[in-house]
Amino acid sequence: MVRVQVSYISALAMLFRLLLALCFLAVQPGITKAKIVDRVVAYVGYDAITYVDLTEFIEKMHKKGIDIKPREAVKTLVNRLIFIKEARRLRLQASNNDALIQKYIDIKIKPFVFIKDEEVLAYYKEHIDVFKDRPFEQLREEITRVLFEKKLNRAIKEHLKKLKRSYDVVIIKDALN
Repeated sequence: MVRVQVSYISALAMLFRLLLALCFLAVQPGITKAKIVDRVVAYVGYDAITYVDLTEFIEKMHKKGIDIKPREAVKTLVNRLIFIKEARRLRLQASNNDALIQKYIDIKIKPFVFIKDEEVLAYYKEHIDVFKDRPFEQLREEITRVLFEKKLNRAIKEHLKKLKRSYDVVIIKDALN
């Protein structure tokens, strides 16, 4: 019986302390007015991309002279986050996220991109008017580099498409307005 009384008294004391704390919070001027500091614009799995992340990325692109719309920027941030998560899953390490993404691409995508001599020659013949009187041998390396970049970009897009299937990606469209 004494045990029940102690529990009852402890419960009353705890309730009294809780009510006292609530009263204290109610009279504090700054605490009663909550303000949203940041909001989530997208999720990749359990990781969130915030509005602050988005605005910082857009500012960074503008400093580089790249005009990017918020929707494009969110998609880019989602893609970057997927690459970063995959690189970490493979236990890759780098000094920053850009280097980590590049390392992932160098290991997982680039080795599977090939340019055949026939492709280089066909590109030269298709664009002969652009190259004017410059001989093929002089342009071979430059054409190969251009074709490689194009194929690499396509391979990256295809790879991302496959990776996105294994992630829950949610872009909150209302948060972009």
